[in-house]
Amino acid sequence: MTEASDFGNFVVGLMNEKYLTKKTYKTIYEPYTILKPEQKLYDPELPQGISNVFFVQETPQGKIIAHGGNNGDFDCKYAYMPERKIGYVIFTNSNLGDEFIRFLELYLFRGIS
Repeated sequence: MTEASDFGNFVVGLMNEKYLTKKTYKTIYEPYTILKPEQKLYDPELPQGISNVFFVQETPQGKIIAHGGNNGDFDCKYAYMPERKIGYVIFTNSNLGDEFIRFLELYLFRGIS
């Protein structure tokens, strides 16, 4: 169990590539499985895949590294763009958290409001 602020520190460590080897970061950032358009939840036109660790999406603005989950009435997700050094950590206590998170991603990563 954790809280958003502590988990945020973990994500900042990943984003700044401080604690793992370059080989490990390559494993994190390189998709192992490429998703087909029908497998994608959002943006079927953009390349998306699953690395050995995270969801990876290529956008015109840069690569997004992400992971999330839910257990009914709780949604959480974190995502960051390693090249731009921006990201977020969101823990919600709502089954509608995914909708909010999607709007945040479009604004933060793609400049769409």
